[in-house]
Amino acid sequence: MEYSPQTLSQRMILTAAMPFDDLRAIEKLMTEHSSVFGLAVLPSYIKPARAMLPKSQESKLIGLVGYPTGGVSTKTKVNEVRDMYYEGADVFHVVVNTSFVLSGNWEDVECELLSVVHEVGDRPVSLILEAAYLSDPQIMRVINICVEVGIQSIGTSTGWLPKNPDLDQIKRISEMVYQRMKIMAAGAVSLDQVNQFLEAGADQIIIRQQHAEAILAQLV
Repeated sequence: MEYSPQTLSQRMILTAAMPFDDLRAIEKLMTEHSSVFGLAVLPSYIKPARAMLPKSQESKLIGLVGYPTGGVSTKTKVNEVRDMYYEGADVFHVVVNTSFVLSGNWEDVECELLSVVHEVGDRPVSLILEAAYLSDPQIMRVINICVEVGIQSIGTSTGWLPKNPDLDQIKRISEMVYQRMKIMAAGAVSLDQVNQFLEAGADQIIIRQQHAEAILAQLV
């Protein structure tokens, strides 16, 4: 399927969340990408990002929680969410504790997500997996927990680790979700990869702003 720059950008979530992304990178993200679905930054930049984001802009300001490993304590994640809630985040992307999932600590996984959802009230929460390191039964269990606690979308990876889900796994995740949540795919660095992820069942693409700019420029 061919996309116009406007149509494709509306399915993109742009990030500036690397250690070298300074305030100038955040300002560029907030002021030069008005047509994308969302703009994601680390907790320490939510407050300045909110101030930089034009009031007329419809893009969602997304706070990254427990990013990138997901291994911080539940208390830390809840505190991050609480701070970003009051500083103006519209949406929260929570990185799952992959070790809990691999260890079968399902009660801990569910309690953590319930705590976050309770903290944000009616603002949307998404969960980010490292699906390439999980089995299908483990992913299915996480998806069911997400549906039960009110998570609105699920991400296939943070894009930080060496392995990302392949197209077959994204297709299987799409089948497991079965339209109960949106699917966000990360790791694309080219237009071909973006198209492949969307065709495999992803609803949105999480992508660094530099890669998004290069991809969208090809469609002009």
